[in-house]
Parts: sequence; structure tokens; C-alpha cells
Amino acid sequence: MIGAERFEKFSLRFPGVAKVFQEHWQSPLQEYASTLYTSKTASIEPELKRALKDEWNLLGCSETEIDSLLVQLEGNPVLQTAHHVTPTNGPTFFAYDLISQAGLPKNHTYLVAANSGIAFSNPAWTGALSYDKIPLDELLVKDSDLYKKTLKASQNRKNDGTSDSRVSLIPARERDGLVYGSTVGLHHQNISSQFSDRLKEIVSPMEEGTPYTVWACRTCSLIQAKIINRNPILVFDINRVIARYLITILSETESHPVLDLLFSEDLSNKINRVFSFPHLFMGRYNGKKSTKVEGLVWQNGETKGQKSDTKKYDRKGLIMALTNEDLCPGVFLQFFVLRFLNGVRCLGSFFQEEYLEEFRKNWLELDESWISGLDLEREVTPALTTGRLIKEGEAVWPFDLYWADKTVGMESYLEKPMQLFWEPIVSHFT
Repeated sequence: MIGAERFEKFSLRFPGVAKVFQEHWQSPLQEYASTLYTSKTASIEPELKRALKDEWNLLGCSETEIDSLLVQLEGNPVLQTAHHVTPTNGPTFFAYDLISQAGLPKNHTYLVAANSGIAFSNPAWTGALSYDKIPLDELLVKDSDLYKKTLKASQNRKNDGTSDSRVSLIPARERDGLVYGSTVGLHHQNISSQFSDRLKEIVSPMEEGTPYTVWACRTCSLIQAKIINRNPILVFDINRVIARYLITILSETESHPVLDLLFSEDLSNKINRVFSFPHLFMGRYNGKKSTKVEGLVWQNGETKGQKSDTKKYDRKGLIMALTNEDLCPGVFLQFFVLRFLNGVRCLGSFFQEEYLEEFRKNWLELDESWISGLDLEREVTPALTTGRLIKEGEAVWPFDLYWADKTVGMESYLEKPMQLFWEPIVSHFT
């Protein structure tokens, strides 16, 4: 049980989240989850629809399926936006999915707009297959190079006091590199050739030249849909979507809030002042041994980073940088487009619950004439889907369930209090 002193400590750090916890701590999952979805509709911009359509098509959706998804999104404009792109979720992202789907109509697809503007070595381990208790010789060809390297890495982690189990899919020199813009190469094909026959049947084929995030999203969607066994699931790379959207706006539009945000010197300066120089883009720089990731401030048509050289962009140059995936749209742009321009409700983690409300308040400080077209209404109900799935004192790992051909048993959780999901979060931060 979480005592009053620990909860007070948590409240000081995350006041908005703590307020939600206090109000819904004993609420049954199904009751709380029903508040996540809104009766409000949205008119999604044609440019954003086109960008979504392109990405969903690449993931294998048919034209009929895509049309249905777009109708769903306008009628029930909600996306899960807390995920990082990763082929295998852990107990935290698993809780997000369970909570979110408990409130989603059963005939709807669960749409997960996952972030790729992160390093492979982020806590979700985008560059690995993550699990808990699956025997390694069931996943990999025994005594293969990958088997030996994975066994050694596992022992090293145990010696360091961590027990994470994972199979790395990327070279060590790429672990700090940007996920966005990466592609499947010969290394990945060599890795997958050392998968066991059963693992090869489960994960999507690693075809050379395919965007890594497309492969990872397909694999994640497959695993999560089977083990939750409630709604169809579509995980997709939201950064690729926003990049396509920006390219279209820059190429085909003469007047648009995005153009003002990027190329109005006065507005750019105000945004940097009010939002304390947000990272509009993510970029790469060369470290001593590898390529690394850093956030880039946008000021008067220039990107600026602590490690990167300052670069000046006109419209044509920015289109080229986005097309070549040299620049990755950051979280600030992502939520500007989704939440504030298109009115999409963004389900998320405790951090997102806090900073999206700060974003909303900050936008209100800008000129009324410019922000009149933005959706700046305060959320009536929380969009918080944070949690961690624990059962009988142990974290529940999705890939373990999938491998054992089991489901999570959604029905058994519907009347459980939200405390079950939230208590591990308070414990972790206190």
C-alpha cells in the first residue's frame, strides 16, 4: 500500500497526475476507461489524412480499411500517443494498451501513434526483442553467434544488477542513434537468420530497405492484438506521418499556421519565449564513437543544437531535409498538429498529462488573432493511461504471453480498481 507521505511526495512532482489518481484510485478499470473516449468529433485536415493514409498503406492496410480508419478517427478522434516505436512492449506500455482498450468500442481499431524521435537505447529498447522468462534456446538457434552474444550480454547485465532479458537487433555502435529514418539492412537480415524457426514465423520478415519502424510496428501490432484479444490494433510511426504532413504543407500551401510557426520571425520569437525554446525537431550529430541524437531549437529559420552546427533553411531546404529524413519532427510539432490544430485527443503517460496542459496554457499567451484557429479547450476528463501491469508480484511481459500462447484475460481486469495499475507508478517515483 502507498502511504500518505509517499503519495504527497509524488503529488509535489506530478500534481496534475496525482489529482487524477486521487479522484479515480478506486474506480473500476472499465468505468475509468470509458471516460477516455469523447463524443466530440473532429474535422481532420486533408493533408494529415493523406499522411496517415500513406503510412497505413505501407503497413499493409487496404484502401477499404484505411477509409474506415479515417471515418473512425474523425468520429472518435482519439490516439494513443505515449508509446515509443518498439517491436515488443514491456509491462508499462502493456498497461497503457489494456487501460485504453477497456474503454474503446469493440468494433473500433486501437490506434497507437508511436514516437520514433528517440535513440534505439531508450527505455523501451526499440532496437531489441524484450521478454522475461522465455528460454533463449527457444528464441535463437543454439550456439549461433547471436545466441552467444545475447547470453554474454545477459550475464553482464546480471553482474550489473539488472535482470532485463532482450535480444539486441542492432550493432552496438548504433544503439545511441536515431530510430527515425533507420532502415533494415544486411545486419538485420543476418540477425534474423539466427532466429529460431518459431520466432521467424512470429515476427515480420526483415526485408532490406524497409523502414525499421515499419517492421517494428507490424511486429508490435501482431503481438499486442493477439494477447489482448479485444480490438484490432494498428501501431504506426507518428513522426513519419508528421514529416509527410509538413512536406505537403510546405510544398502545396501558401497560408497555414505551420508556415507561420516556422517562418514568421515574430511568432517564432514569441514561441521560443513562451515555451522556453522547445525542440521542434530531432537531429543527429557525430559522437566520438557513434552517431547520437539531440533536440533542435528552431529560431528564425535556423536549427540550433548543443552539439550540432547551426543550419539555415528556406522552404525548399526544409522540404529536402524532411524528405531525406535529416530532420525528425519533435514532440512539440507532433502535438501542435494532432492536439491543437486537428483536435485529436491524445492518450498518454503521466509526463504527457502534465506537459500537454502546460502547452495548452502557453498557447493561450499568444496573440488571440493567431490562436483563434487552435483547439485550446481544456480536457473535460483526463487522457491519462499510465500504469504498469503486475500480477502476483511480477511484471507481465507481452512477448512472454504471446510465446506461451496465452491472452491477458481482459475481462478479469474490468472491475479491478485503477490502484492496481497506478500503485507501481507511485512506488517507482517515490
